[in-house]
Amino acid sequence: MDSLKIKLQVVFFSIMFLNVMGQDIAIGQWRGHLSYRYANDLAVAGNRVYCTASGSVFSYNSSTEEIQVLGKSEGLSDFGATCVAYDSLSKTTIIGYANANVDLVKNDKIINLSDIKRSSITGNKTINDITIRNGKAYLACGFGIVVINLTKEDVEDTYLIGPNGAQVNVNTVVFSSDSLYAATTSGIYRAANSGLFLSDFNNWKKETYLPTTNHFSICWFNNKLMTVKNTGGNSTMIYYRNINTNAWQRWDSTINFRCLRLKNFGDVLGTVYDGSVYIYNTSAVRTGTYYGYFELSSPTDAEFDSKGNLYISDNFQSMVRRNASDGNFIKITPQGPPDNNVYSLSFDNGILWVAPGGASGLANRYRVLNISSMNAAGEWKLLDAGKIYNETGCFDLMVARVSPTNASHCFVGTWSNGMLEVTTDSILQHYTKANSSLDTASGRSSTWIQGMDFDSNGNLWISNAFTQNPLVVLTADKRWFSFPFPGYTLPPVQKLLTTSSGQKWLMAEKTGAFVYDDAGTLESNSDDKFRLMSFGSGKGGLPGTDIYTACEDMNGAIWIGTDKGIGVVFSPQSVFDPAGYDAEQIKIDQGGYIQYLLESEIVTAIEVDDNNRKWIGTAQSGLYLVSPDGTSQLEHFTVDNSPLVSNNIFDLEINRTTGEIFIATEKGLVSYKGTATKGNTECNEVLVYPNPVRENHSGPIAVRGLVQGAEVKITDAAGTLVYQTTALGGQAIWDGINLKGERAHSGVYFVFTADKDGNKGCSTKFLLLNKP
Repeated sequence: MDSLKIKLQVVFFSIMFLNVMGQDIAIGQWRGHLSYRYANDLAVAGNRVYCTASGSVFSYNSSTEEIQVLGKSEGLSDFGATCVAYDSLSKTTIIGYANANVDLVKNDKIINLSDIKRSSITGNKTINDITIRNGKAYLACGFGIVVINLTKEDVEDTYLIGPNGAQVNVNTVVFSSDSLYAATTSGIYRAANSGLFLSDFNNWKKETYLPTTNHFSICWFNNKLMTVKNTGGNSTMIYYRNINTNAWQRWDSTINFRCLRLKNFGDVLGTVYDGSVYIYNTSAVRTGTYYGYFELSSPTDAEFDSKGNLYISDNFQSMVRRNASDGNFIKITPQGPPDNNVYSLSFDNGILWVAPGGASGLANRYRVLNISSMNAAGEWKLLDAGKIYNETGCFDLMVARVSPTNASHCFVGTWSNGMLEVTTDSILQHYTKANSSLDTASGRSSTWIQGMDFDSNGNLWISNAFTQNPLVVLTADKRWFSFPFPGYTLPPVQKLLTTSSGQKWLMAEKTGAFVYDDAGTLESNSDDKFRLMSFGSGKGGLPGTDIYTACEDMNGAIWIGTDKGIGVVFSPQSVFDPAGYDAEQIKIDQGGYIQYLLESEIVTAIEVDDNNRKWIGTAQSGLYLVSPDGTSQLEHFTVDNSPLVSNNIFDLEINRTTGEIFIATEKGLVSYKGTATKGNTECNEVLVYPNPVRENHSGPIAVRGLVQGAEVKITDAAGTLVYQTTALGGQAIWDGINLKGERAHSGVYFVFTADKDGNKGCSTKFLLLNKP
C-alpha cells in the first residue's frame, strides 16, 4: 500500500484551549464547539492522558491540570476518532478514525497517514483499536489488521486474515510470547509472531476450540489468553484458557454483568464492566472495585499512570481520575455541548442557543435530547433532556429562537407537544392547545412546530402544522392570535422568516413558500394578504420542489434555498400582484458556461453577513460564501479543505459583533471567523487588532468599530498613504501589503476613517513590527 504522509506543522500544545477559555479567534480561523461527553478510549503518554470522546480528542496534563482539545481546528486531519494509543519508544500518539484515517502526534506536530482511508479496500474500514509493540502500531480494522512503523511514519503491512484472505472485522489484537491473536466478530485468529509472513492468510488459523462468536476484547495476562465473548443477546462473559488442557474456564464466576474490555496492567488485570471497573491480581483475587463514582457512570476504558492514578473514560462523565493519594474521584471534562446533535441555532447578545432536532418530515424520531446554550465566555449550559420530557412530555426539539429582549430566555418549538419557553436551567412555560392559540395536528394529539421567528416588534410568529389556523403569533405583550391559510392545511415548515416589511414567509416541504401579510392589524383578518409561491412559470418560479430555508438580504430581497439551488425574490412587495410574480435564479459564468447558482445543490441554510454577502449551507457540499449579488464565489469550505466536520449543514448563525459564523452540521457545531461585522451608527471607538502586529503575524489586520461601509485610509508616520479600502460592514481588513506590493515596514501607522459622505470621521494608530 502506497503511503501518503502529510506533515502538518501545527504546534498545538502551545495553543490555548479556545473554546473553554472563550477567547476571541483571529479572522479566518476556526473553532470547534464539539461534545466530549461520551468518552470511549484512553492512552497515557507520560504526564499527559489522551481521550477520545464523541468523535473528538482531548488531553489532560496531570502536572499542570491543563485540558487541551484536539480537533480539526487545532490541526487534526479528521473528525470521528474511535481510538488512541501511545508508543513510548518513538514518543508518538496514534489516533484512529471511523473512516480509517490516522494521525500521528509526534514532537508537537501532527502527521497524517491517509493510506487506509484512500485505499481501494471496500466495506468496513473503521479502526476499532490500536496495539503497540516494538515501535509499531497494530490497527484492528473492520477488514483486518494494518501495521504502521512509527519510526518511519509509514504503513508497513496489511493482514487480511480470514479464510482465503477474506475480510474479517477485527476488534483488537494482542501479543503473547510467541503468537499474535486477533479477536474478531467471528472468533479468535492466531499466527506466530516471528518467522512468518503474516500478510499471507495461510499463516493465520482460527482457534477451533473457541466458539465462532463475537469476541469483544482479548488480553494476555499472567501467561493466559483471556477473552470477552458474546454469550447471547447483549450478554458477555470473561473466559481464560488453561494452557495445559486448552480448556476454557470462567473468570470470576461471581460477576454476571456485561464486560466491555480487558486491560493488562502488568501485575494486575483491569476489567471494564458495564457500570464498574474491577482490578484483579495474578491469583484472580479482586483488589479494587470502582463504580458509582458519580450519580451517572458508565466506564468504557481504564488506564493507570506512573503515579498509580486510575483514569476512566466514561459514557456520561467524559474522563474521570481516581487519585492514588486519597482515593477521591475528579471529573476531567472539556467545555462543550452535551452532545453533537445540533439542528437549529439562535444567537443574540453573546448567547448561542441550540435545539438538537429530531423529526424528519412527518416522522418522529422520538429523540429525548438536551437544550444547550453557550455564553460569550465559551461556557456551555444544558437544560436536561430528562427534565424536559418528564415535566412536559416534549421530544424532537426542532427549532430555537432567543428572546430579543432577554438573551437568557429561549423559545423552543417541538415536533411533539407544542412550544417551550426556557432559561439555561429551567422551564418557564409550556405552551399547548390548553393555554394558547396553538392546536393539535389534524387527526392527532400532537402539536407540531418547526418554524418560528421574531418580528421587529418582538412578536413571535409560529408555524402550526396540519391545523385550521397554521400561522400563530405570541405578541410581545403576551397576547395570542392565529391566522388561516384559505384552502390549505399547512404541511411541515422547514423555516419561518419575518421580513423588514412585515411579511411572513413559510418554507413548506414539497409545497412552496407561503407568504402572509397581516397589514399590521393582528386583530382583523379582513385586510390580510396571502399567496403560495410554488414551482413553474407564473406559479412562483421556485427552482426546486423541496423548500428548506429563506433569508432577507440588506436590500430587502428574499433568498430561498431549495433542492435545486437558490431562487431570489427581488421585489417581495410584488408577490401579491394579481398578475403573479416569479422568483429569479442567479446566473454565473463558469469557465465560459452560463449556469445557475448552485443549481445542483440542496441548499439547507442561508445567512446574510453585514456586507450583504451570502453564506450558504448545503446538504452535501459544505459551506459557500458568495458576493452580495451571488455572481462570485468567495469561499467554499468542505471537510477536505477546512475544519468542517461534515458537509451536511443544518443551520447558520452569525455573531454580528465579531463576525464569527456558527455552523450546525450533521456531526456537530463549528465556527469560522469571517471578515464582516455590524457597522456602527457613529464612530466612537476604533480598534485595530492585533496591536501591535508582531513579526510572525501572517493573518489579516482588522480595523473594527467603524460606521457601516466606511472609507478607510492607512498611512505611515510621514503621512504617506499605504492602503485604502471600504469596510465590510463595520470592519476593514488589511493584509499588511502596501500599495507597492511590499510587506509594510516596521513603524507606527495611522488609520483615518469616515462614512461615504466624508462625515462621522475618526482615527487611531497601531504599531507594526516586520522581520528585519
